Amino acid sequence: MSETAASIKRCFRETDLAARFGGDEFIVFAKETTDIAWIHRQARRLNEAVSREIDIDGRSFRVSASIGIASLDGGQSLETLYARADKMLYQAKKGGRGGYRMYE
Repeated sequence: MSETAASIKRCFRETDLAARFGGDEFIVFAKETTDIAWIHRQARRLNEAVSREIDIDGRSFRVSASIGIASLDGGQSLETLYARADKMLYQAKKGGRGGYRMYE
């Protein structure tokens, strides 16, 4: 889990906040970001950074990420922002490993 957290932090700027949210979920707040193309690039970069094979006690496991993205457009609460990102996360998971979806 700590390797995954380090990989996530390396994908973003120092001004962004990345933290473990619980279980195997992480949350990233990319501050002052309005460039949609940059957001898509970061999602792909993040998937590449965390996708790998790991060995634990002689067994091989594939690590991948599913990503839900939502943006704060001014009036909504953090709870709404999280709910939107969570909804997109589950849509990404339905699409298979290594995917991402953005709330629009």
